Amino acid sequence: MFEVNEDAQNDEDLADAEQMEESNQVALAIKLNGESSAYECALCADERTSAEGLELFLADTWDLVCDECGRKYAPLLMALMDLGAAAEGYAAVRDTVSPADND
Repeated sequence: MFEVNEDAQNDEDLADAEQMEESNQVALAIKLNGESSAYECALCADERTSAEGLELFLADTWDLVCDECGRKYAPLLMALMDLGAAAEGYAAVRDTVSPADND
């Protein structure tokens, strides 16, 4: 009678899943974009408009990546960008509120 080692099969399944995950990884980077412009996302080819400031690019290139693809392929980088945008928004509001308004 042939016995199946379930642990060995689970290890093989885990290795296959890790290999598939690695093949789906895309190297992205946050870079400072000096100008706003129309662009085509380097990953999904959707037409977008970039803003001046921090944007997501393919690593080692200046090819822009849209926010949706960024959230799909690099959620941690997008979280950092969202956090930076929130901090900028807070600073802008803080700077426009006069100290007398805080009383």
